[in-house]
Amino acid sequence: MADYYSQFWLKIEQLMSEEKTDEVLRLVNEELSMPYIPMADEDRLRDLAKSLKKEQVKRTPSLEELVESIKNSNLGSLASLDQLRKSNLRLLGGAIQDIFDSSLHPLIATLLIQICIEQQLTETFVWQKDGQRMEFIPMYLPLPWESDGYIAATQFLREWLENDNPSLLKMCVDVLDGEATLALPLSFSEEEGMILAASVLKFVYMALNDVNEWRKAVIKFKIEEPQLFEISGLPEFSTL
Repeated sequence: MADYYSQFWLKIEQLMSEEKTDEVLRLVNEELSMPYIPMADEDRLRDLAKSLKKEQVKRTPSLEELVESIKNSNLGSLASLDQLRKSNLRLLGGAIQDIFDSSLHPLIATLLIQICIEQQLTETFVWQKDGQRMEFIPMYLPLPWESDGYIAATQFLREWLENDNPSLLKMCVDVLDGEATLALPLSFSEEEGMILAASVLKFVYMALNDVNEWRKAVIKFKIEEPQLFEISGLPEFSTL
């Protein structure tokens, strides 16, 4: 047991030197859940856990800081959105509209809309998307994966690919997830489900440079290619 804890503390010291405090806290909490711990080590573990939790509280950004980070529309904004999801957006008042009024990256804006939907906000928000004024009330919007068009498109993709090519199905669903999110505050209708599924399938085949398989799919699934939507894929932050 003594040898085990000597190795354990060496690992903790190494992680602390690398500033991997989240990993340290996870290991400490795991150790504290063990049925038997030597008293000296238990005291040390509890002290370290207490200290790390205090540091975490200090590092937790305020709502105002999160708002400013999101307005920056960069990779750091994604982490701020994740933090914001855990907060009560009703405490922000007009700050949410202020965010939409800034020059938001489309992915940041649509993810923020998604969070507003999750929290069933009843305010009316306005967002200028591609030069078009979008006015919406989150409470009345479906989440991307709950829209009729998304559900229908998923069903078509499964019928087409689940048995013969499950890995391709996963890639298509990943693209579909992104496209449905980027469509917010709009959503796809059930009638658009097949066109959406085919559009996603074409996008994936083109990304794989597999034109021949796409041509086979057009014939096999009776796809009307002129009707297809343009799938953008997730926009990158490097284009900002």
